[in-house]
Amino acid sequence: VPESMSSVGAVQARKFPSTVQRIEEPGMSPSLDKPQGLYTTPEGVVSPHLDLGGERYLYTVDPNANVLSIDATDFITTNRGRYVGQSAGVGALKNLIGEDETARFLALSKRDATAEMAQKYPDIDWERYFDTQEIAEAYAGKIAKERGYDAIWATDLNAPEFNEFVVLNNRIVTPTTSGVVPEPIPGAPAAGVPEPVSAVEAAPIPAPV
Repeated sequence: VPESMSSVGAVQARKFPSTVQRIEEPGMSPSLDKPQGLYTTPEGVVSPHLDLGGERYLYTVDPNANVLSIDATDFITTNRGRYVGQSAGVGALKNLIGEDETARFLALSKRDATAEMAQKYPDIDWERYFDTQEIAEAYAGKIAKERGYDAIWATDLNAPEFNEFVVLNNRIVTPTTSGVVPEPIPGAPAAGVPEPVSAVEAAPIPAPV
């Protein structure tokens, strides 16, 4: 049942979605091992990332997950400019290290942000990130994990289609083949990842583990 319709009351009670979706680029598969976590959106909305053109994957979420919930409605200033939409990672970073420290970090050049993170987390290849905002999102994911959070749930009151659920702990999600993909997308699933909903018929959602 779509979260955005008859299940709205249940979602509000539990504070985060029970099923989430991930749209990938063509030929790509979801990875739950990234420092920033796996960014997803609730199943019951049309994903704003459909233009990526790849497969759609669904996951059920453990209702007992330890989730950091934040309000990401307000626009912010980052290296990308003023009045930028607030991602779950940046919103979480503000919650975890404070607004002033987050603003300081987001004002850094990519070079300086990379150097600072290399000192804190030398095991991560910080050069692979596109810019300071992406580095900040990975920084938030690392801190959130260290503090025991399984996921980040960021809500945008003005544009709920941009609500984000970031999976930080792969044990709180279960792949499911249930759901309806907006347009059938051909292609076989990659090994080790949930089968795309376009490639299978709907099946009952398994219980979280």
